[in-house]
Amino acid sequence: MTPQRSRLGALTLVLGGVVANLSCAQLNSILGSGVISPPKVTFLGADLVRAPSQLDFSAFYCPKVITSQAAPLGMAADFVCSRFFGKAPAATDMQVGFDLKFEVANPNQIPLPLAEILTAIAIFPGETQQNLGAVCLNVCDPGDASCLGGSSSTGCQEAPGDLKGLDDFPRAGVQVLVAQGLGALGVGQPSGFKLPKVTAASKLAVTARLALTPEALVPAMEQLARKSLGELRAGRKVAFEIPFRLEGTVFANAGSLGRVAAGYGPASGVWPVPTERLLPTSF
Repeated sequence: MTPQRSRLGALTLVLGGVVANLSCAQLNSILGSGVISPPKVTFLGADLVRAPSQLDFSAFYCPKVITSQAAPLGMAADFVCSRFFGKAPAATDMQVGFDLKFEVANPNQIPLPLAEILTAIAIFPGETQQNLGAVCLNVCDPGDASCLGGSSSTGCQEAPGDLKGLDDFPRAGVQVLVAQGLGALGVGQPSGFKLPKVTAASKLAVTARLALTPEALVPAMEQLARKSLGELRAGRKVAFEIPFRLEGTVFANAGSLGRVAAGYGPASGVWPVPTERLLPTSF
């Protein structure tokens, strides 16, 4: 071995040992010095991809609301509502699904594998806290066969700086938000939980497909239906709308330097319930 190669090998070992033994404060100092920067996350929107129809919502909530209001119809509410709107759909058919879309830009000269994606959603924000859900998605490299992707109850913790982690949503309901897949632009519908690395100085468009369980919607939708009690009693369909607020954090691995993270949101919007049942092309 030449003296030059020997010196280079020794220097590599020394640098590796220094990085491996960095304290949190030293790591933060390095991150802040510009050696490696967090990704930039741009929220692009949340598209409704699965929803019952207006008729489904009316048929499902009509008997619940009329009975709870102690209307003169009493126990005949089911019969009367079915005459107006048909048979109420099963609760499993009342699922609402959406595609969360954002762009992850890597400002560094090294690739960044995405590690976890935290998403928190409030339905009818400001009206009730019963409809808050949060989920942490573990993201796998396509070449890592040992990685288990999907929902994680232990991930999305200790976000750098003042970014939010899973612990910041202690009131989020269990089984409110269900992860159904991830996808990147040009690779088809979201399925599985694998994403390619965000290559050096590039961008990656990411779609996370999530769904709200029917139980998550019951309190808020019944509240909305009560406001439309007159329409339900008259047998008129109710044009439901679902306001929402989304926020979260995207975590990326930075190798021996630890991991970096960037937040997105909060972003608000409204999903109008469609006239016809909406089903995704692939779920």
